[in-house]
Amino acid sequence: MGFDVYYLEDTGLPSYTYDPERADFVQDCSYGVRFLEESLTGLSPSLKGKWHYRDFDGGSHGIDAEAFDEIVAGADILINVSGGSLLREPYRRCPRKVLIDTDPGWNHFVIFPRWDARSPEQRLEGFRSHDSFFTYALKLGQPDCPCRPSACNGMRPFRRW
Repeated sequence: MGFDVYYLEDTGLPSYTYDPERADFVQDCSYGVRFLEESLTGLSPSLKGKWHYRDFDGGSHGIDAEAFDEIVAGADILINVSGGSLLREPYRRCPRKVLIDTDPGWNHFVIFPRWDARSPEQRLEGFRSHDSFFTYALKLGQPDCPCRPSACNGMRPFRRW
């Protein structure tokens, strides 16, 4: 399709990575980074070395952070699957930022309200800074929603922006 594709994983959180060799969540991301590089290269040789991963303490793996910031800023589109990456200031320079919501119940009722409760500066890195939003849960909390009302546990639906 003519796009030069890159992979970004930047949760911005001091989160842990699952290491199946240790059967535990750990701060050491070496297994995950190795798996990411091998998987992307196996998926498509054109993806070899075209990725950036920010780890537990903010360290960068793959393409240098500053170089990757420029790549994203100059991209035609940034597709953020399930909100797995923050929209840091350099990423927000991309003219089209798309969020594909793959976990609508959790995101709409837990994650999105948490982002809305943050400071204005922090909210810029969250879901509302995307230009387009795709989900398969547009009826959640609506009168014509086919799920049982008890399934939503009395939680308020996501507010459209």
